[in-house]
This record gives sequence, C-alpha cells and structure tokens, in this order.
Amino acid sequence: PTLYLEYRLHDAVDEPDAVEAKLLLSDDLACRWQYGVNLTYERELSGGEEEVLGATAALSYTVFDQRFSVGVEAQYERATVNTNRDDVEETFYLGPSLQFRFNNRTHLDIAPLFGLTEPSNIMQLFIVFGIDIGPGHGEGGWLNPVAARSN
Repeated sequence: PTLYLEYRLHDAVDEPDAVEAKLLLSDDLACRWQYGVNLTYERELSGGEEEVLGATAALSYTVFDQRFSVGVEAQYERATVNTNRDDVEETFYLGPSLQFRFNNRTHLDIAPLFGLTEPSNIMQLFIVFGIDIGPGHGEGGWLNPVAARSN
C-alpha cells in the first residue's frame, strides 16, 4: 500500500489551489492474476471548492510469460461544489485493458474506457508508454490502473 498526498499551488487567479490524497493498493491475487485499486479524494481550497471522490480499479491476467496481459478496468468519480453538495455529478467508465512488456523495463499500456453514466464522455482512451528506471528490474504486472497513472 502507498499513501500519496499532493498540494497543487496555482499562479492563475481563476485556478484555485487544491489538495489531493490517494491510497494505492495492488498485489497478485493468484498465479497470473493481478489487481490494482486507487482511492482518491481531491478538494479545491477556494472558488467553487469542488470536492471529488474517486476510485479506479483494474484486474489483469498474464497471458504470455510476463510479456502480455489482458484485463478490465473501471473508473468512478463523484463531484460536488460548495454551493450545492446535494447536486452530485457521477461519472463511471468501464473497458478492457492491454499491457505489452517489450523487456523488463519497457511497457505499453492501452485502456479504452467507455462512459456508462449521463455526464460521462462516450470514451476515454488511455495510452501509456513507460520506461522503468533506477536499480532493479521491472517485473511486469499491474502497479496501478492505467487510467490512474495518467492523472
């Protein structure tokens, strides 16, 4: 598990500062099966004081020798503003995910997520090309859902 805390300072007058907290979880479920879940809370500190609660989750299965994985991914967000916390905007996305590992350090992740609620976009496409740097080796599998890594 990882606890992540961020403070965003904006120079622009129309962009409020914000705080964000995340809890990141991932592990192997069984042979070839991995999961990742990220829980998030974000709040603007001025202006509309938008508050966003979210969860992103992924489940994947390694098809071939830590080189190719397929899975499913979901992303949920619940947003409100200070003037009317009862007026909730909820978005929910669901779709397949693919991961190609070219070697122990390079990977390509693709996740087209399709909107299932009225305020959701038709689709969000996440494409992440990653190079693991530093000591040790990238061992494949999920560290985070693809949608969460692009935020």
